[in-house]
Amino acid sequence: MQQTFPNLEWVGVVVNWFGTSMDTANCEVWPSVEYKVNSLTAPLAWNVAGLTRATARQIGNDAGKIRYGGTPDDGSIVRLCAEIRARGLKVFFYPMMVRLQGVIDASEAWDGYIAPTIGSDGGALLPLAATRLEVLDLPAFAGDAQDALTIRLAACGTGSNWNGASILRVGTAGEDELVAETATAATMGACLSILEAAAPQWIDTANMLDVSLLGVAELVSVSELAMLNGANMALVGNEIIQFAHAELLAPGKYRLSTLLRGRLGTEWAISAHAAAERFVLLNDALIPLVLPTQAIGQQWTLRAVTAGALLTTGTEVAGAITGNSLRPLAPVHLTAKRDGSGHVTFSWVRRPRIDGALRDHVDVPLMEQAEAYDVRVMSGTTVKRSWQATMNNQVYTASQQLTDFGSLQTSYTVEVAQRSALLGPGRVASKNVVVQ
Repeated sequence: MQQTFPNLEWVGVVVNWFGTSMDTANCEVWPSVEYKVNSLTAPLAWNVAGLTRATARQIGNDAGKIRYGGTPDDGSIVRLCAEIRARGLKVFFYPMMVRLQGVIDASEAWDGYIAPTIGSDGGALLPLAATRLEVLDLPAFAGDAQDALTIRLAACGTGSNWNGASILRVGTAGEDELVAETATAATMGACLSILEAAAPQWIDTANMLDVSLLGVAELVSVSELAMLNGANMALVGNEIIQFAHAELLAPGKYRLSTLLRGRLGTEWAISAHAAAERFVLLNDALIPLVLPTQAIGQQWTLRAVTAGALLTTGTEVAGAITGNSLRPLAPVHLTAKRDGSGHVTFSWVRRPRIDGALRDHVDVPLMEQAEAYDVRVMSGTTVKRSWQATMNNQVYTASQQLTDFGSLQTSYTVEVAQRSALLGPGRVASKNVVVQ
C-alpha cells in the first residue's frame, strides 16, 4: 500500500460493531461474530470487551452466506495498530455501526443476529419481548387528507426488553414487504371490566373502566377542558372514548372515569362491549399508513417482529381493509314534521369525516362526489318504505303512510345513511322519531 501511495500518512482502521435500534436512547451496541462454533483464530482466541466467541452475538446468514464481517478481536486491533505505527504511519479509528434488524430472504439487504442465552458475566440475558400489534381501521383523524385511505398500526412489547419492531405485510408467494418500523411503544393493553353503554351527547360520569397496560406504559389524568380539547383519546373495543381521570390501581393497571363516548362517529359501538377488549391510546405513537383505495376489501396479513429478531418470526395479524377513514359518518338530529295535508318530512344533519367545526354562514364540507342518502322507514326488521334522497330531507306522503301502516302514525322508526361513491352507504343513523 505504501508503494502504491507514497505520500500516505494516515490509515483508518474499520471496526464493525452492531446496534439494535435507530433510537439512540434505547440502542444496545454489541460486538458480534460470524460463527460461534467450528471456528478457530490464531494466535489468540477471539475476545472483545470481555466477550468470547461463545457468549457474543452472532450475525445472521442466508444458507451459510454471511452478510457482514464480524467485530475484530481486541488483540488483533492492538497488533494492527502497532504494525501501522512501526511503518511510520498514523492511525485513526473508523467505527462502523451496523443496525441489526433481521433477514427476510437472500435478496434483502438487512442483517440479523441470534441473541445469546448467557451474558459476559455468565448470567442469563433477558429474552427479547414479543411485539403486540393492533391494526386500526378507524375513522379519519383530524389532519388526515379527506380522500386518503388511512389505517393505523399500534405496536409495543409484551415485556420490558423491547426496543422497537419491524412490521411487514406477509406475501402470498413468500415475498414479504416492509411497511413500517417503529422504536416508540404504543400505550396499549386490555380491558379488565366491561364498559357499560351511555349517551354520547354529554360527559359520562356514571361509568368507569379498568384497564391493564403492556410493557412499561403509563396513563395520566387531564382536566375536563383538556379532554374536551382532544386529550386522552383511546380505542376500547371498537368505540373511541376520551377520559379525564386515570387512577393508578397497581403497576400497569388503571381505572378510567369522566368519559366522553362514541368519539369520531363510533357511537354505533357504545352498546357492543365485551370482556377483555383491546385498549389502545390514540396518540403520536401510532403509525399511519396511507393506502391506495384499491386496497379496500383486500385481506392483509401483517407480521410484527421485535427489533433484533429474525424477520421470519413474529406476531401475525390478519384482517380485511374496510376503508373506515373514508366511510361517511351517521347523520344526526333526525326529525319528522307533518304538514296540513298529512305529509311528513324527515330531515337530518350530515356530518363530515373531518373538519366539522361550525362556522358562521358556511356549511360543513360534503367530502363526497355528490350528496346522497339511503332513507328507510322500518317496522321492526321490515323495511316499509325506502328512498335515495339527494338532499338532507325526504317527504313521506300521506298516501304512502296509509299504504304502509293503514293509518297516519304518531312516530316512525327511520334509518338514514349518507352514501359514498366508493363505499356505498356509510354508518346508519336509526331513530324512532315523534312526528311534530
